[in-house]
Amino acid sequence: MKKIALSRRLISLMIVSIIIISGLILKNNIDINKKIQIPIIMYHNFIKDHDIENIDTASMKESDFIEQIKYLKQNGYTTITFEDLLKCKKGIKRLPKKPVLITSDDGYLSNYEFMYKVLKEYNMKGTIFLIGKRLDEDSPNAKYPKINWDQAREMYKSGIIDFQSHTYNIHNKTDGLRSDFAQPLIGESQKEYENRIDRDIKMSINQIKKELGYTPIALAYPYGDYSETSEKIIKENGIKISITTDSGIETIEGSTYLLKRITASGYDSISTFIEKLNG
Repeated sequence: MKKIALSRRLISLMIVSIIIISGLILKNNIDINKKIQIPIIMYHNFIKDHDIENIDTASMKESDFIEQIKYLKQNGYTTITFEDLLKCKKGIKRLPKKPVLITSDDGYLSNYEFMYKVLKEYNMKGTIFLIGKRLDEDSPNAKYPKINWDQAREMYKSGIIDFQSHTYNIHNKTDGLRSDFAQPLIGESQKEYENRIDRDIKMSINQIKKELGYTPIALAYPYGDYSETSEKIIKENGIKISITTDSGIETIEGSTYLLKRITASGYDSISTFIEKLNG
């Protein structure tokens, strides 16, 4: 009986020790992570260097992107994913010293033909936010066509690119001012608005699950526009992270929602890019 009692005491002590150590590790990870800045860089489309007449805030020369990636690599930045970010914010994973998230919105074909290959060459990772219907119905004759699902699967299976939601088909501005995902349409009731964006986000989530085999955890708001209602609806659908186009650099403190990004414009020089990166 004494041996059994002693064994039980030892097991109890071991359990208590594990709980204390786990708590210390968790606190240590949170304390360390709080000190680290997390830039989230936003790209869109990439164009050939000779195509300079098409440079704009969303279309960047290929050579400029390579220069920026080289800068990140040479200056000790490590790419992370939104899954990594979520775990870090929960305190269950430690960030690298200089983390960075590389994101690209809309799913342009240049993301597959160019960005994917550059990130692979430099051993980096990225996230593409997909407008689902444009993969299902996009025209290959468009000025800037989108990727297809076979290309998305190739990129995802490589471990270099993961895909998150940019809505299924509400990437527009009926009034020319704010995204239709962030407000009711003219004549639409609040309930109709909620039902419309709820259907859309469900379609986006289910499409990614069907085509890529996993459930997305993040959504980038079209044009960066959001509302209390949109935040409520995406949370109800299991989205853990929402991304805006508000300018700024994130830290581990605070919510995983309404995160800020750095816009990488086609007009940016490398010095401007570095200034943005440093806040």
